[in-house]
Amino acid sequence: MVNIIVHELAGVNIIYMYSNTIFKQIFGPGSFFTPRTGTYVVSIANFASYGMATWTVKSFGRKPLLFWGHIGIAIAHALIGAFIITGFDFGVVMMICVFICIYANTTGPIAWVYLAETCTDIGIGVGLWTLWAVVFIQMLTTPVLMNSALKPQGVFFMMSILSLGAAGFIYYWIRETRGLTDKEKRSVF
Repeated sequence: MVNIIVHELAGVNIIYMYSNTIFKQIFGPGSFFTPRTGTYVVSIANFASYGMATWTVKSFGRKPLLFWGHIGIAIAHALIGAFIITGFDFGVVMMICVFICIYANTTGPIAWVYLAETCTDIGIGVGLWTLWAVVFIQMLTTPVLMNSALKPQGVFFMMSILSLGAAGFIYYWIRETRGLTDKEKRSVF
């Protein structure tokens, strides 16, 4: 579970680390958005989205949030790729903000809540180490992928496919822990 979900956790870090680079490659000359304005809009969406996260985590089950979150993320990434191809800059920024909102209310907080509910301290440490290892690998490979034959749209299509794979993994392997006692949560796996 940690290896599948950590791709999205690292994906958000990549959007923040490389938002200017991504937007420079996506927005053409004469675009309404500059890389800086795109980054500001994404930051505002991030701030607003995390305000709802506490309510979302308390109101819905862990498995549905993870599953539907990854489905939503896959759709958002696919639309980002499509909007890059068509040159619809406003659509790109809007769908990145939608991705941030979906992530902030599903996979972002739930991955850590689920990890804390079902794992020991060592398991949480492995999850954290895996997250930062993936972030490091993505930090090294993202600029190369964005400038490769994949181009930015191909990178987003690839992330969409990975999100669908994560949704499949969640559907078949993850069990619901909401409403269980601490002892029942620890015995889930």
